[in-house]
Amino acid sequence: MPEEALSPIPALLAGADVLVCCGSGGVGKTTTAAALGLEAARHGRRAVVVTIDPAKRLADALRQLIEQPAHGRALARAARRLIEERFDARKSTARL
Repeated sequence: MPEEALSPIPALLAGADVLVCCGSGGVGKTTTAAALGLEAARHGRRAVVVTIDPAKRLADALRQLIEQPAHGRALARAARRLIEERFDARKSTARL
């Protein structure tokens, strides 16, 4: 089975107009937002990634993802595993 078929990310990108990455410090919000924005753009979606962080971490994350595609793919695989391990869409939706 192709890796993308196992991932909730394409469905998430296709089904959402706005995605918000939030959480406590140091959990990978900026990297996740950069990866989601880049992946959405690669799939033909219009993407804007915005941060309120005064540091240049978002620019750094985007630059790394674009300049080092293999690194970006490795981060995407790790992010998929983390999302699949920690989040249950049905439970999250039920809480809304």
